[in-house]
Amino acid sequence: MNAGGVRRIAACGSAVLMLAGCARTSITGEHGRHEQVLYGTAGVIGEDHHLTILAGSEVLKLSIIGESNEIVVEDGAVVDKVEIIGEDNRVILPAGNAVDFSEIGEDNHLEYRPARASAVD
Repeated sequence: MNAGGVRRIAACGSAVLMLAGCARTSITGEHGRHEQVLYGTAGVIGEDHHLTILAGSEVLKLSIIGESNEIVVEDGAVVDKVEIIGEDNRVILPAGNAVDFSEIGEDNHLEYRPARASAVD
């Protein structure tokens, strides 16, 4: 391996440690289905995970490393920051939950779900 390849691997490794190193809750592997109330920092590492962040959650930072993960944030949950390294990841947030978003990769999507209408008496 040449020096350029070593530098690229070191840079990627540093980015992974930066994103996932301090996650209070980490989900790893492949093809997982999770529903959780989360606080602080959370990380998803791997591919094809579906995570629902339940109402009452207060996530300071959500880090995603991998491919084809889908994260749904329920109404009543708050996420402050989303960081993604990978491709084809999707984060769906309630309307009004503005986040600080950064990514390395392609075809990652941050989407806002319209506010749900309340029942009329």
